[in-house]
Amino acid sequence: MHDLPLNAGTSRFVLTLVGLGRPIRRPGRGLNLAFGSRSLKHRGPPVPKSNPKPNKYANKSPQLRDAGFLVTLGGADEIAHHYRKHFQHLLEQLTIDESAPNWLEKVGEGNPELQQAMCRAGLTGLTREQLRAKSDEYLARLEAGEEPFSTKL
Repeated sequence: MHDLPLNAGTSRFVLTLVGLGRPIRRPGRGLNLAFGSRSLKHRGPPVPKSNPKPNKYANKSPQLRDAGFLVTLGGADEIAHHYRKHFQHLLEQLTIDESAPNWLEKVGEGNPELQQAMCRAGLTGLTREQLRAKSDEYLARLEAGEEPFSTKL
């Protein structure tokens, strides 16, 4: 089979290179010079876990915390949150003209879902006294050194 006898003083490494085909170490461990790149081949896709953890957020809409408010993205609540900046401008405008109308009341006309979201956000459905009270509160916070309303959206 081989030209060299086993007792000719050759090492196991040389015999493996000559062609015995036996690995230097156990199969699957380290570099196998006898088989070349065969031992380094890809073994296939990873096997999935038998009991994967369920995704507890799969059925929930994505949400974002912005300016102290939890906003559900992709719906009327997100649109209502965009109007918060305009509402803060309205509160500042009420110091100049107390009879300024809340033009945000007209934003959701024809879209009841948006009207409800604006009402839940506290932007519409307010009486004149409630608007003045919110305006006074907002201006007091600004005079105390708080930053004006800003949003990441």
